[in-house]
This record gives sequence, structure tokens and C-alpha cells, in this order.
Amino acid sequence: MEFSIPHSRPWIEPPDMLEVANVLEKGMVASGNGVKSFEKAVNNYLRSAGAVACSSGTSAITLALKTLAIGTGDEVIVPTYVCSSVLSAVVGSGAKANLYDVNESGVVTIQSVRRALTSRTKAIVAVHTFGHPCDVESLKKLELPVIEDACQAFGLKINGRYAGTLGTFGILSFHATKCLTTGEGGMLLANELSLLESARALLKSTKPNNATGTGAMSDIQAALGSAQLKRYPTFLDRRNSLFESYHSVVCGLTTAKPAYSGKLPFLFRFTLTTPHKFEEVQKAFLAFGIQSRRGVDELLHRRLGQSDKNYTGASKLFDSLISLPFYPSLSELEQNHILKAIKEVFNYD
Repeated sequence: MEFSIPHSRPWIEPPDMLEVANVLEKGMVASGNGVKSFEKAVNNYLRSAGAVACSSGTSAITLALKTLAIGTGDEVIVPTYVCSSVLSAVVGSGAKANLYDVNESGVVTIQSVRRALTSRTKAIVAVHTFGHPCDVESLKKLELPVIEDACQAFGLKINGRYAGTLGTFGILSFHATKCLTTGEGGMLLANELSLLESARALLKSTKPNNATGTGAMSDIQAALGSAQLKRYPTFLDRRNSLFESYHSVVCGLTTAKPAYSGKLPFLFRFTLTTPHKFEEVQKAFLAFGIQSRRGVDELLHRRLGQSDKNYTGASKLFDSLISLPFYPSLSELEQNHILKAIKEVFNYD
């Protein structure tokens, strides 16, 4: 049997389609009561003070920066190991991005953030990379707003609280490749109602430049998101089951090791590090009909023409890490095929 397994794939089922069809039948397809209902559902699930739905995760970051009045002359600390849309949001706001290095799991350390601080720093972007928890509480001691990027960590709990509810703002993405999807879309979370109301006012404002780079979510998207959220406990159960299967195999590999620490309660991506060149490993998995990717498409410091010497952790991770298909819509047949490929590519002992 020939396989063609993509690196990412949403899990769309008949209940999702029915919710979207119901919105289309009613004819209200712009941003309306469906969006408000989805905001409330996400807010209740994550137990934050409130939420504002946006057109994307990038839009949510932009809205956070605008709400904090960050712009020209200001600086925002951003990890070099992150999606380039984070950099785009910061630059689009008029601010400068100061980059910091990450550890072996791809997350922030307070030491690397301190090295990037200047008198113009106005906020810190902290990312739960691949669902690996970062220490937001330590960052808050620096007494700067923390924009907590939980785009890859919907459902991750840290000391009893959900990722996205620990910082000044939380950022969610509902892109087709994320934990649950609205197709495109994102959300801004906040624990201070005054900040939340300011963000909502900016999103709705028609004044020039008030919320440039932001946009609303539609009721069509919200309907899909609401349906996905109702099924989300099943999503998490499948992820946990997948992790158990993958992890048991990885423990027996001779030429690769996990890019995570121990058994985790939540994982968005399943990642390994290997001394082999990425292109060679990618080609080996393609021979099995399996798509694999790097953890991020590029390092931001390399994009900006900066040397690797100040970003040794991120550079090592970028060059050695491979991300494999790991999502709830994988069939049992596909899972078994991936596990077989992992054993053969990385010399199972």
C-alpha cells in the first residue's frame, strides 16, 4: 500500500460541517453572535477573564502590541526560534524586535531574555514551542508585559492554569495546522478587563492606523471552531495516545533522541534531534510517503543577517531537529506506518 501522509492535517468531522452549514443557512456569515459564542466558549474552557477573536494569530499579536501602545522607538523581545509572523507583527507595529536564544527544547530562559533587555524594551513574547511549557512566571518578575504565545499549546496546563492565561496577554491561533482550527483565525486573551475592552475597541475602530494589521473573525469560522472545541477532549486523548506510542519507539532509537524532556502531559509537535543532515532524513521519510519538516522554517536572526554566535541553542536545534506527523486525524494504519518508518530511518535497537 502506498502512503501519502502530510506533516499537518486538520481533523474535520460531520459535526463540524453541520455547524458551518447551519450558519450558511441562516445567512449571517460576517462577525456576529457566532463569534461572541465562540469567544465565550474558549474563555470558559481556558478560564481567562475574556477573549477577543481575530482573523489570525498574527492579528492577535498585533492587537496586543497596539493595546499596549507599543510602536516607533520601542523594542519587543522575541525568540529567534519562532514563526516569522511574530516578527512581522512586531515590525508592523513600528517597533524593533530584539531577539533572544532558546534552550534545547526551543523555549525561553530568563537568562537569554535578560541579555536582550534594553531601556527601550516594552514587552516580551514568550512561546510554548511545540507545546513545551516556558516559565512565564519567571519572566513576569522582570516587570514587563508578557505576551504569551500559546498557539501551539491549546490545552496545556502549567501548575493548574492553562497556557495563554499566565501572561499579560495570551495569543491563540486556529490555523489549519494548529491544535484546533477555524481554517484561519486567532484569539487574544487577557486577565485584565480594562485591557480586554481596549483591545476590542481597537479591533472595531475605523480610525486610521488604530488597529492596522488586525481583523475580525467571521461567524463561519467561529462555527467550525465551536464544533471543534466541543470535541476537543477527544483531540487531547488522541494526542496522548499517539505520544505514548511514539515515545515508546523513540526510547529504542540509536541515531536520534527526543527533543522534549520525559513524558509530557501535552504535545503539539513530535520532534526528534539527530546528527544526520535534515535533508537526508527528510528524503528518507519521503521514501515512506511521509512528509517531515524542520521545527521552524528559518531562524529570525539569520533572516536579519545576524551571526549564530549569540544564538547557539537555537542554531543547534534548527540544524538537528526534525518534526514528524503527529495529529489526531491520523488513522491507526498511518500511525503504524510512521512508527515503522521511524524505526528504519533511525536504526531501532
